[in-house]
Amino acid sequence: ELRCGSPFVQSVELPPRPRVLLREPWAGRQKAVGLRNIGGGRRRASEAQVPQDMALISLCCNNLGLAYLDDGRHAEAEELLRLATDCDHQLFGPDDSGTLSSRCNLASAIDLQGRHAEAEAEHRVVLAARERVLGPEHPATLTTRNNLACAIDGQGRHAEAEAEHRAVLAARERVLGPEHPATLTTRNNL
Repeated sequence: ELRCGSPFVQSVELPPRPRVLLREPWAGRQKAVGLRNIGGGRRRASEAQVPQDMALISLCCNNLGLAYLDDGRHAEAEELLRLATDCDHQLFGPDDSGTLSSRCNLASAIDLQGRHAEAEAEHRVVLAARERVLGPEHPATLTTRNNLACAIDGQGRHAEAEAEHRAVLAARERVLGPEHPATLTTRNNL
């Protein structure tokens, strides 16, 4: 979750997923992340292992990207978060909760580099999917709305950002309670 002016983003967990075969997408990603020797030696991935490796790489890229955000290395974080998002999209689809979390993290990395309009567009796509899949008051949906308000604020549209933050604050107080850390983050953003 993004606090306006701060690189605090939500983290993502990788739940167990069904295994699918994606030979061609993996070949490109393997080269893109520089992993030719997985597990200490060259090996051929089995059909079940390819997606499992992609999921692990996605999770690692997401977590390292978040660490880079915390360290102020926003461009490097964006690169890793793009890779995580691409892998998640290929493996699990566009509406999967992990894919949407990766996209939300990516949008936050973009926003922290000052590309607020681009971040706003990405947050709006994630928000539409989360509202459709999770509902309008799910905590992840509210996180996206909070981050969207920060991107709007970064563009100087302060009244619009304030209105969105107030709406998120009211929803978080209802859903999470007034003292929940996410609620306090939104209150701080106001």
